[in-house]
Amino acid sequence: AQLGKEFSFKIIVVIAPTAVRLHGPLYENFPSISDKPHFIDYVATLSEQKGFRTLNLLPFLTTYRDKELLYLRDDDHWNKKGHAVAAEIIFREVFQGRAGKGES
Repeated sequence: AQLGKEFSFKIIVVIAPTAVRLHGPLYENFPSISDKPHFIDYVATLSEQKGFRTLNLLPFLTTYRDKELLYLRDDDHWNKKGHAVAAEIIFREVFQGRAGKGES
């Protein structure tokens, strides 16, 4: 926040769900996770309290959940498709969304 004020730039916190949060519920016998994304909500609340704009990718990525695997099979990093989808969402919501919200 201090650097943003000092050098005149806005900070946007982008929150990405883990592979478990996004794809886990689709697998048989997968250990259950809470219906509510408590950690994501916590991070969003903290960043908003600090005055940062927050972009939670979970609702956007959920539309891909049962169509395409967006993460590597053996860890929580996005695969090529996941990176492309996330980049498109961020571009649309942050850069294209500015004109409609009166930001410059």
